[in-house]
Amino acid sequence: MATQKYTAIILMVLFLFASQINIAQDNVPKQRTWTLNGYVKYMQTISFQEIDKDWVTDNLLHNRLNFDWGISNNLTFNAQMRNRIFYGETVSGFPQYSEIINQENGYLDMSWIVFEGKSVFMQSTFDWMFLDYNINKFQITVGRQRINWGQTFVWNPNDLFNSYSFFDFDYEEKPGSDAVRIQFYPSYSSKFDFVVKLDNNNKLTTAGLYRFNNWSYDIQFLAGYYTETDYVLGTGFSGSLFKGGLRGEASYFQPKDNFNDTTATLVASLGYDYTFTNSLLLQFEALYNGY
Repeated sequence: MATQKYTAIILMVLFLFASQINIAQDNVPKQRTWTLNGYVKYMQTISFQEIDKDWVTDNLLHNRLNFDWGISNNLTFNAQMRNRIFYGETVSGFPQYSEIINQENGYLDMSWIVFEGKSVFMQSTFDWMFLDYNINKFQITVGRQRINWGQTFVWNPNDLFNSYSFFDFDYEEKPGSDAVRIQFYPSYSSKFDFVVKLDNNNKLTTAGLYRFNNWSYDIQFLAGYYTETDYVLGTGFSGSLFKGGLRGEASYFQPKDNFNDTTATLVASLGYDYTFTNSLLLQFEALYNGY
């Protein structure tokens, strides 16, 4: 696993170096074929069980690096990295905290603890790293990538590959999955999407989706095999109603080992949002999780 980590870092450096050489060797001005950007931000968290009792203070310094290389007109390499320094009372009082933060959900181990002390540690991870190839109406993406099939904002029953917590508001980019994805666009408003993913437990998730536009609504249907435990069927939509946004999605999970019984689960969400003329946004969403 350590070899994979250092190999990824070396490749990143080589890609940057190669791009700089290619630009330097050409005296004729031309469009840059690579970009490197990022940000640094700080967040303090204060938690307590009772307001007149002890308060717990924690701090997070978060750096992100985004690298994109246009290798050719059809091929792109993308790598994105998170570097986070945690320090505070939770770190000092909970020695296993760094292990929890460093848990890797992907098939490849691309996360590691850079350094660790009694009250501080730094964790780094490549949460996105993929090759993207476009030819005619096909798009093929291989590697750690964000695959978003959800239509609603808070809960996403259709999001089989990159489920996340809505309350993780400090992570705008959201995590990626180690997957192979093939997309086909028969028209400007429709597409077929097929994905195969492996997780850290070597469990397979594979699914196909068809999305199209009709009656001014984006509509999708999907079917797949989820973490080698469930068969899944789903649908989703998004559009407008009464000058607001209406969206919803539902997925039906049937355990493969109990196919003939009633242990299946239906998960559905429905949301509506409306923006007033003064830019005030109101948003409502409901979740159903049952049989």
